[in-house]
Amino acid sequence: MLVRVNSATWISLRAATIHQITSFPPGTFSDEKNVLEYRSGYSVQCDTGAGMVLFSRTAAEIIMDLYSNPSSLQMTTHSWRKFYADLFGLDLRTFSPFWAYPPDRAVPCTLDWGYTPSLYLNGYASLGTIPSYATDLEFDVETFFHTRYVTAEKNNSGVAYPRLHPVAHALACGGSSLQGPNPAG
Repeated sequence: MLVRVNSATWISLRAATIHQITSFPPGTFSDEKNVLEYRSGYSVQCDTGAGMVLFSRTAAEIIMDLYSNPSSLQMTTHSWRKFYADLFGLDLRTFSPFWAYPPDRAVPCTLDWGYTPSLYLNGYASLGTIPSYATDLEFDVETFFHTRYVTAEKNNSGVAYPRLHPVAHALACGGSSLQGPNPAG
């Protein structure tokens, strides 16, 4: 399905999610959770999640095929951050859902953390609207989940996480290689 984002941009929609929220660990106020980049009328997401997601048939088939070998969806906090460092050159060491985990330990994630990386590897993206049109009917998201919905003020504000420099890239990925994405984009 084609979705009109603004007067000049149309996107072929393959998946939709209500995970278009921002997040902050207790005691801080960071609005950089699921959004990698704020563009004009939409955001590029890093986490689709399994809670409330609608896939096109093609995207659903990709994810369902991966369940035949569940280890293909398995990620750890380290491999997940490394995926986005390698693909987009972004430093997700401050990714707020991982705030409670020891930074030196690769903590296993649930299989749905592999959905969005798997879609990116197959030429799809996970996108959200700006502003978010989602509303949680059960909980006040700011109080209960320490999150906020993406607001119109974020429209076209750019990359939400710092770009990696070659030395930082090696540290963020747990390796010694200085090769990686061009920090200039």
